[in-house]
Amino acid sequence: MKLHRAAIVFLYVVMLYTVFTKTAFSQTNSENFKTYSYKEFFDLIEAEKDSVFELNDALIAFNWATDKDFIVNYNTKLDSVFDHTYLNKSSTTKNKFNRIIDRELRLTNVQFKNHAKYIGDTIYQFSSLYNFRFKKRVRLNEVMHLDIYNCVFEAYFKLYNDYNKKSIQVIDQENNFGAIYIADNLFHTQVR
Repeated sequence: MKLHRAAIVFLYVVMLYTVFTKTAFSQTNSENFKTYSYKEFFDLIEAEKDSVFELNDALIAFNWATDKDFIVNYNTKLDSVFDHTYLNKSSTTKNKFNRIIDRELRLTNVQFKNHAKYIGDTIYQFSSLYNFRFKKRVRLNEVMHLDIYNCVFEAYFKLYNDYNKKSIQVIDQENNFGAIYIADNLFHTQVR
């Protein structure tokens, strides 16, 4: 009888240990995420001395004080990436991009807190990547809530998300889970 009770206690301890380790080590804790405004995020990219910018476990959130350049008013006529004169190779006209990113980007488990909002009769998209030009490779792994609109990708673009992965913790529950919006972009090379 004592052996049977010991076996039950042992199994109980093993089950508790298994549950604890899976919970503690397989889920991302929001305290491990570093939060940046959009301006801070792109300032980090521009300040990077290496040709590759890597960021892991981060939340990029809109900040009214610093991120007004990242607001898109959808009620106005937006520029189209397909209207830019750089598509004409002989043109010398300067391109009108909000930002030109000349480093390879590698983002892993980065969540972008963005949303659309009505102010009066006007709809605004806060913190989308609108009108950017990426000159080097872009690799997005487990990236969530990202809107990419009217951008140019001159090199390899890869997006990989596994929404069934147990290690992903969605920090911003108000957004659609993992929603990524990619529209009206120009890709010069492979998209994966």
